[in-house]
Amino acid sequence: MTTFKIECHFELPAFVQEIIGLTMDTILADSGTVFLGDPISLNCWSDIILSFNNDHWMIPAPWLQFASKGNESYAGNLYGVEITKKDRPDYSIRNSEENPQKGYYMHFSSKNFGKVVKIVGIGEVRKEDVVTAGQEEEIECFFPKGTVLPDVISIDKRTLEAIGFLFDTGKWLYIFPGGQGHFRFDVDVDISPEELISNWETLDDEPKPLLILQVFE
Repeated sequence: MTTFKIECHFELPAFVQEIIGLTMDTILADSGTVFLGDPISLNCWSDIILSFNNDHWMIPAPWLQFASKGNESYAGNLYGVEITKKDRPDYSIRNSEENPQKGYYMHFSSKNFGKVVKIVGIGEVRKEDVVTAGQEEEIECFFPKGTVLPDVISIDKRTLEAIGFLFDTGKWLYIFPGGQGHFRFDVDVDISPEELISNWETLDDEPKPLLILQVFE
């Protein structure tokens, strides 16, 4: 009997708590678009940086760099982020032979950005073994042609499909990693994380039971 494993384990690192009490300043990206609807939405196709400042100008505030990771699979979306704490933006991310551009050309600020008072991580947790023997027609599209198909697919996933930042203005900023370098932002939102996950079917093509997995405040 052959087993194929699908795994992902994403979560917010503990150092993200350091931005609580700091004022968010700007979203920086190398490429993206802005939709001036309700809510305001941003789509970005690069790593992004959230910049912050504090009331003590002599003390530098950390900035957070986000990289969108993951892909689609038999077990559904395996989306999440890798977050790095930065003292300043890394302007050389795209400075390579393949991508000679240099710098973050998209800067977005909002008058409703305020001090961060809460951060939540939202995702899916799923751990199970699925017997796929006899279901070759259903699973072959997930494997390269000619692959010996497994009898069991073992799923162990913890995704990070939305990150919410609550400001002292009462507004939320949500980041939705879309895998393969893509992000969507909803800005100046009144919807709570509990409301968000209860209406997830209206937000995503893949309805799923999402949970609030982490809360920093």
